[in-house]
Amino acid sequence: MISCLFLDRDDNIWFGTLNNGVYRYDGKTLTNFLNKNDHTFNLGNHYQLILDIIQDRKGDLWFSSWNGGAVWRYDGKSFTNYLPSKNYYLSNEDGRNINKSESDALISFLSSGSSNQDSITDDMIFSMTEDKEGNLWFATRRHGACRYDGKTFYSFRENEDFVSYGVYAILEDKKGNMWFTTDKNGVYCYDGKAFKNYTTKDGLVNNSVFSILEDKEGNMWFGTRGFGLSRFDGTSFTTFSE
Repeated sequence: MISCLFLDRDDNIWFGTLNNGVYRYDGKTLTNFLNKNDHTFNLGNHYQLILDIIQDRKGDLWFSSWNGGAVWRYDGKSFTNYLPSKNYYLSNEDGRNINKSESDALISFLSSGSSNQDSITDDMIFSMTEDKEGNLWFATRRHGACRYDGKTFYSFRENEDFVSYGVYAILEDKKGNMWFTTDKNGVYCYDGKAFKNYTTKDGLVNNSVFSILEDKEGNMWFGTRGFGLSRFDGTSFTTFSE
């Protein structure tokens, strides 16, 4: 099953899959990565379930995992895995229900893991984007949004309503505002200082929003769960649905 597609700057096509990691097609050869990967914390799943692929301004490729792998960076030669700190797992923030053998693997993993809080905030990442400053943003399952500037991870989770339900998509608009779509709390706009929340009370057709797009006129479009499409012109919402 193919979950996402991406064309990189060298015209390679990447295929993210739900049960075989990721494939790269260079026009002649199909190469498989992140499959049969014996990372300790996969806990028996020797592959990565890839939901999103992006390429940053440096040319590195990033892959988001939906089965505990967090994110992977590929520099053309090797993969680097970014996982949460061991405190994340010790506090059961991942919400795993594991058996005895998996528990032993977890203990072994944590004994060598980092306790540094400056880590990505969730091990399941729905989508990613890069802003105009070169920061990478990660939409996480349970911990809001996470921003990475190449050195430090910063969490947008404290006192933000969307943290309880996770973020689906992140987009930077032409003005430099960051938009976040959520599972139950509508959409948020971040101007670099404060968050503004838009919900059905403001005219959004549904508070569960999967996707987001900005058109040439600067209108924001939101694809929602089973309740049609909303367009926001900066002032009001227009609904497009059956």
